[in-house]
Amino acid sequence: MTGAKYAPGRMDESANRVRDQRRLEREKREANRPTGTEIAQVTRRLDEQQERIMRTTPVFSTVSGSSPGASLGGGWTRLVSVHAARDTSHGKRNAVLLISVTAAKTGDGMPLLKCLAGGAAAGTFPGVTANGDDFGGSSSTMVDRDVDVVLYGRSTVSGASPVGSVSMTVTVISLA
Repeated sequence: MTGAKYAPGRMDESANRVRDQRRLEREKREANRPTGTEIAQVTRRLDEQQERIMRTTPVFSTVSGSSPGASLGGGWTRLVSVHAARDTSHGKRNAVLLISVTAAKTGDGMPLLKCLAGGAAAGTFPGVTANGDDFGGSSSTMVDRDVDVVLYGRSTVSGASPVGSVSMTVTVISLA
């Protein structure tokens, strides 16, 4: 006899193989289980990745305004004003403003609309259409602070240039 101690149920070779296989599988699972440190490192990396994604993902917001219009003379008349605020979360600093303007030409004359964003030129829109037609267009500009976007109008001829139903929509796309 070799000194092996008797254990009940150890004489069946197939039961021993199944038991040994289950023990090896348990040991493998235990060896592949992450430690607390590994879980913390993975969580930290996921948090950093999510912050990086949030910082680089553009954020959109829209502001709009309108007015019933005016009879435009030779000087600039303020028609519509909106405040464009950037989303500064997650380190975003800059924004692109997409500006869309529509106005109805309601009489003779040649109206001209101009848009200023934070005091800087952001687009002009000549009213070279027939009476009753809509005119306008779109433009874009980059800003690094919150700004007022103001639409002005004036006549480009000696007489009045009436416009009606003026609207302006500004889409603010905040960027990193």
